[in-house]
Amino acid sequence: MDFQQAEARFNALREQLRDGTISRAEFVQAVAQILVYDSQGRYWTLDPRTGHWLYFDGQAWQEAPGQAQLPTARAVAPTGPAPPPYVGEEEGGTPGWLLLGIIGLAALALCLLGAIAVAIVVGIGVAGSSQPGAGPVVQVQSPANGAQFQVDQEIIVQSQATDPQGVTRIELWVDDRLSDVTTSPDPNGQPTLIAAQRWTFRQPGSHTIQVRARNRTNAEGRSPLIGITVIGAAGPSPSPPCTDANVFVSDVTIPDGTVVLPGVSVDKVWRLRNTGTCDWGAGYRWVYVGGEQLAAPDSVPVPTTAPGQEVDLRVVFTAPSTPGTYISRWQMQDPAGNRFGIEATLSIVVRPAPTPQPTATRTPVASPTPEPLISFWVEKDKIAPGECTSLHWDVEYVREVWLKEGGDPEYPEVGHKVKKVCPAATTKYVLRIVKRDGQSEYREITVKVE
Repeated sequence: MDFQQAEARFNALREQLRDGTISRAEFVQAVAQILVYDSQGRYWTLDPRTGHWLYFDGQAWQEAPGQAQLPTARAVAPTGPAPPPYVGEEEGGTPGWLLLGIIGLAALALCLLGAIAVAIVVGIGVAGSSQPGAGPVVQVQSPANGAQFQVDQEIIVQSQATDPQGVTRIELWVDDRLSDVTTSPDPNGQPTLIAAQRWTFRQPGSHTIQVRARNRTNAEGRSPLIGITVIGAAGPSPSPPCTDANVFVSDVTIPDGTVVLPGVSVDKVWRLRNTGTCDWGAGYRWVYVGGEQLAAPDSVPVPTTAPGQEVDLRVVFTAPSTPGTYISRWQMQDPAGNRFGIEATLSIVVRPAPTPQPTATRTPVASPTPEPLISFWVEKDKIAPGECTSLHWDVEYVREVWLKEGGDPEYPEVGHKVKKVCPAATTKYVLRIVKRDGQSEYREITVKVE
């Protein structure tokens, strides 16, 4: 870490203190972990109260006379023991010597209450834990605050989160960036969730680790910041972060405009392609974002999908009892909760089943044959090359329905449908209706491509 990086880290911690993300004690503790080594073998740090540079002269911390003129930093720490953390005067005027005296009295009192202190240490674990509150209580077993590692050395952050409301996920944050997520196998969470998350530091200097956990109400609990010192030469530059993107491929089932009966189960499958550079898998969700939810879950997990691959996403809906058109919108979400890519829809038309006619109880009288009901129309009869449009038809009280597209042979169809067509050239669509008496009636639509 050089002087410029250290000042950037100090300013970031000061912003966290101002917005309440960390306490004053956590701020002072984190600043004490900021150490820079110069070419003369001296240690440098920042005064948490003023932000001024201090250097260690071998016996005590001294304020640098020229704050603008700083020596050249070096990556390798000087030989010999590191200096003690800087104990400055807090705003309000408590001197450092008085703080040391108070600490000494506190240590004497802890010696007299040794048995109680041991019990407390056993109860809270090796590392600190977050204060109980609305979110989970988080305990970090390793690494310890102030631990030192080599560049490119892998560390394992072992933590535990507890909450009677159920812990749903544990997040590892390194230098205030989300680095790893452990999710409970139970969607409602579990009272205790344990995580062992791995991380490798590629750059030397001072770093921070924090573990955060959420319960099923999305309330968050945090561990105290853990300061880490990484020594050694910097490794190769890290690869740039991957990007998330996708495109819609097709409706595998239930195309838009499908007519269904009230109360039936609607099994919808969309097909998407991963056009980004991130692997989809653990933590990725297909989530409801708007429209009618139609008794579907809030989200479903996304199967493992590498960049360039396609994936089928399935959600089961229930059609409402009231007739009408219903649309539900869905989108992809990454492990950090960020939505990305296209919004796909389910669009259905709910129509009631025909009411059965009552059976005559007197002398049977032949019911008159109802006249056929035929409706055939197109949304756009003029489209550009490569554009699509939709044919609509509603036919009742007939024997058969056939559709012919241009010069292709005709084929049987259902009585109610919305059909998406994408002709490459001007095409005539002929709907042939075979009435109950066997006679045929025709309806024609021409879609012009120009």
